[in-house]
Amino acid sequence: MRVNPLKSNISLMCVVAQSVRFLGRKIAGRARPRKHVPEQRPGDNRVANTNYSQNGQASFPAAAAWEKLRLDHWVVATAVTLAVLVAAFVAYGIWRGYGHAVRDGETGTRNLAKVVAAHAEQGIKAIDRNLATTEEVLLHWPSGGSPTPAQVNWLLGGRLRLNPNVLRLQILDSQDRITHEAAALPRQVEATVPSHAYFEWHRAHPPGLSHVSAPVKSRALGTTYIPVSRRLTTADGQFGGVIVAALDPRLLEEFYSSVETGPNGSIAILLRDGTLLARGPRMESRVGASLARTRLFRELLDQSPRGNFRQISLSDGVPRVFGYAAVTGTDLVVVAGFGQDDVLAGWRAQSLVDLAATAIFIAALCLLTCLLMRQLRRQQALTRGLALGEARYRRLLDTANEGIFKVDAQRRIVLVNAEVRAMLGYSEAEMLGADPVDFVFEEDRPRAQEMSAFRREKDAARYDMRLRRRDGAVIWTIISVRSIFDDSGQYTGALAMLTDITQRAHAEQALQKNHQRLVTLHALDRAILEAQSREAIAAIGLTGLREQVPYWGATVMAFDFTANRAVVLDIRRPADSAYDPGALPSLDDYGRADIATLRSGAECVIEDMEAMPARPAVLQRLYDKGMRSYVRIPMLAEGELVGAMNLGSNTPGAYTPEQVAIARSFADQLAIALRQAELRGRLARQAAELEQRVAERTADLENVNRELEAFSYSVSHDLRAPARHVAGFAAMLMEDGARLDEESQALVRRIAKAAARMSALIDDLLSLARTGTMPLRRIACGLGQTVAEIVEELMPQAGGRRIEWKIHDLGPAECDPALLRVVLQNLIGNAFKYSSRCERAVIEIGRQDGAGSPPAFFVRDNGAGFDMKYVDRLFGAFSRLHSSSEFEGSGIGLATARRIIDRHGGRIWAEAQPGLGATFYFTLAAP
Repeated sequence: MRVNPLKSNISLMCVVAQSVRFLGRKIAGRARPRKHVPEQRPGDNRVANTNYSQNGQASFPAAAAWEKLRLDHWVVATAVTLAVLVAAFVAYGIWRGYGHAVRDGETGTRNLAKVVAAHAEQGIKAIDRNLATTEEVLLHWPSGGSPTPAQVNWLLGGRLRLNPNVLRLQILDSQDRITHEAAALPRQVEATVPSHAYFEWHRAHPPGLSHVSAPVKSRALGTTYIPVSRRLTTADGQFGGVIVAALDPRLLEEFYSSVETGPNGSIAILLRDGTLLARGPRMESRVGASLARTRLFRELLDQSPRGNFRQISLSDGVPRVFGYAAVTGTDLVVVAGFGQDDVLAGWRAQSLVDLAATAIFIAALCLLTCLLMRQLRRQQALTRGLALGEARYRRLLDTANEGIFKVDAQRRIVLVNAEVRAMLGYSEAEMLGADPVDFVFEEDRPRAQEMSAFRREKDAARYDMRLRRRDGAVIWTIISVRSIFDDSGQYTGALAMLTDITQRAHAEQALQKNHQRLVTLHALDRAILEAQSREAIAAIGLTGLREQVPYWGATVMAFDFTANRAVVLDIRRPADSAYDPGALPSLDDYGRADIATLRSGAECVIEDMEAMPARPAVLQRLYDKGMRSYVRIPMLAEGELVGAMNLGSNTPGAYTPEQVAIARSFADQLAIALRQAELRGRLARQAAELEQRVAERTADLENVNRELEAFSYSVSHDLRAPARHVAGFAAMLMEDGARLDEESQALVRRIAKAAARMSALIDDLLSLARTGTMPLRRIACGLGQTVAEIVEELMPQAGGRRIEWKIHDLGPAECDPALLRVVLQNLIGNAFKYSSRCERAVIEIGRQDGAGSPPAFFVRDNGAGFDMKYVDRLFGAFSRLHSSSEFEGSGIGLATARRIIDRHGGRIWAEAQPGLGATFYFTLAAP
């Protein structure tokens, strides 16, 4: 697209106006004062980077440096910047324009060469037809026998007058001797002309071919002519000589000179071997010259029969842009050229205009900058007008994607675009001159005749109309038509725009059918839900199906393969049928072949029962009653064949694939309903059995709970007393330690320690047991206070340890506070214990929120950690990954924590590395 710097300069002026006005207001200190200082939010730096003076005005950090500059400095800087931008933009436009000019020249020469090639092809064909006719007349002379020399000369003279481009006609015999001749100018007949190239060519080639040879200098005529020859064949098929027409190249050159090619343009016709035949403007000295060594004949013609190239002409030394085209059916090549100066003349003129306009723009930029302050509103209005015009232009371009055609006052098509041709499948030649009503679907043609009323109406109208494509298909379109009137108000035609809405129309029809089907299926669903028996379900299904698929007779059967029989659940028949409702026909009568097909999930469709070689007994009875076609549809539930729906008709080929698909959907629904009816019966029986089992399990569970309570009581009272006795006696021995040696004292200390560990283990076991039996009481509570209390309880045990606690906001949680405190005590206590050997322990407690998932709480430490391959053993009772000599513990804490989290419906897991610490996560499901 050609870039127009003049149009772009207007936009740049608007930019100058806005920039100067903004800078002027900022530098002159006319910025609007801020009424208040907004409160700064965390992470918001907009207010933090702004300073406020005593008068309440905002002062930006960079404003101080800007205020030191004068307004005229900014205007000059802006003007210089815009001048550089405009110059670069204009240079780019000139460069782009050069490319467009060259491409336009190439397109023009290529088209001109194509037109001249067509003209040359027609001329050669005309001469060849004249020669062929002459040959035919000579071979079959009207009066029979052979013509006399005078008759032959008379014939050649008549043929010569029919083609004014031919200087003379000659007939050469099989010895290359001129026997007859007719010339436009009088001459003396030459007895022989030795070594005719075309004579040797025709002797080596079969008859029926024309040949154009290199130019020949005639000694008799004194001019150069182009021989166009054709082989003569005797009555017995032998070579009888050559008939040749001398084409005057000056006539071609005069024609080429009449074609507008510009001051330095040229048109030449050459042979395929590079020999110049004719040229316009005429250069007789170059006729017959060879250009075989040029790039055209060395490369381009072998690559494509048409194309372009640029070079300095070998004839006159003028640089040109050439287009070439091979003449179809001959060895001729047409080369058309425009002078390079002629091609670039418009570009140079436009470039000078652009440069002059740019110079004027740059010279007036300073003055315009001063005036822009006053003209800002006017320029803004101009900008809005330009934007509106561009928007309208874009909307106009968008409509070009639609089909457009134009008719004249006689309602003949005079213009049609490619979209309409693609839409209807006709070529442009087939549509031009035709009546648009001829393309309308037959049923809509009476309504289409109303288009003639537009001769008297000036308002546009819109039609929904069906058109017929060339292949016979029907398409739906929206046609918008507007009449065209001349200045005197006379109707001159109409312009119409077509929009193909076939897909939308088909979609609406399909949507309407699907809606009706869904309404029927919905009603069928409701009726099936209310039905209490298989027979009622089948009856409802056949009743609903009749609204969608008409049938002559129909049945619904359920199959019992164990008993090898079918059950007729419902039947709709014309007068009578092979079975009655409730009948139990054998599957053998039904047809084993059909049963196998139905089991594979396919339908059994018989278009015409007359063509069946053998009919099962059931089908034979129905055939005798008048049925001529039928379809059997399987009723599959979870891939199992539970029955079949049979539809019959008294006409062959009664059911379309769409109707079969609709019946298939009904059959699938009935299969599910029948299976559900069967399952309801099973569920009723199983419900009674389940109630009995639940009662028995409840009694067993109550016994287990009583035994668990007795066990807890035994542990709490019977096991604690011996442990306390052992601990007390060990303490007494320790008090009397002077009587014991060192080994005995060590044994007593081990007894006391074991007793204490046994007591702690009993407490942990009781805690684990209580977590499974205590009632769960979930309330909204904050975990921050619980964590703070646990940390406060642990700190007296720290001694001289250096511990860094990182406790984040845990937010609210729906949980049992007492049970969740046990979880946090175990997890934080483990972090406190397993980080005891770190020089500087770091324990972090926080919460992670995920999109679409419940928040995860975590406890992280930098302590001993563990190997992740043993993570499955981590939450088991009495399962420890570290020995008691390394870290004390009973191995019950994490099992207790897991049981509590499970009761909350959450999940607990851990991640760790040996020596790098561990992180325990847990979630709480929503109540």
